[in-house]
Amino acid sequence: MKGVFALIASASLLIVSALAFAVPTWRLIVPENIDLFYWICMFCGAFAALLSLAVSVKINSGPHGNLIVPRNLTSLFCVVLLMPTAGFFVGLIANKSSTISILTSYKDYVGVEVSLESDKSAILDGLIGTATLPSLQAMAKEKPIKYLVLRSGGGLVESAIELADYLRSKRISTVNATYCKSACVIVALSGQPLYASPNAVFGFHQGSAIASENSQIGRLIGKYATDDLISALRVRGVPEKVLDKAMETPPDKMLHLTGTEMFDLGLVKHLLNKN
Repeated sequence: MKGVFALIASASLLIVSALAFAVPTWRLIVPENIDLFYWICMFCGAFAALLSLAVSVKINSGPHGNLIVPRNLTSLFCVVLLMPTAGFFVGLIANKSSTISILTSYKDYVGVEVSLESDKSAILDGLIGTATLPSLQAMAKEKPIKYLVLRSGGGLVESAIELADYLRSKRISTVNATYCKSACVIVALSGQPLYASPNAVFGFHQGSAIASENSQIGRLIGKYATDDLISALRVRGVPEKVLDKAMETPPDKMLHLTGTEMFDLGLVKHLLNKN
């Protein structure tokens, strides 16, 4: 019988684990009805917490219904499982407004569309969002694009990675004559090749949530954003010494490298106006 209780407690933990694993992906798969999505998560979290509580009380009750100290591993196991399930449910309640704010912000974060600059050159002038790549793809269907000029302070890491993969697959060159910061650097480094002016600015720092960044859920998403950002930069050849400094630079600060410094690191392949 105790084995059955342990199995039920494990099932409640499985529910919470699935929800907790989904937290960093909420920004990737934003549902149409955000409020409904949140309350479904609340219901599942409450069910798992109450289920875990009921099992813990039942298995640790004496013959007269009084609570007793866990006397075996199964009883202790059920009590231990109560902590994460209850903690997750409390966290959902405490972070309701920030969670909905973050989900809404990601849903509305379309960024800028790429515009045509010259015959074979397009320009990304603004933040990278969900509308950026589709606009470039639509433009490329009309005429071949050879260069993408960058003037961006960053944007969504996921959208930047998708745009970067597209540039690499189509062998489109990137050009930074002014500035390219945060997630924009992922795009720049995927150019085939990357051109930059000697004084152009490349900015590095930690990632962050796009709303409620100081909330508990905002800090969690910021951690995942930082991991994604640093990982994307690493696979594109950014040295560890630069990544270490980037990870020490908070989201509201910026580590700047010039085009010349990026060229010396082997990341910029051609310097503009260099004889």
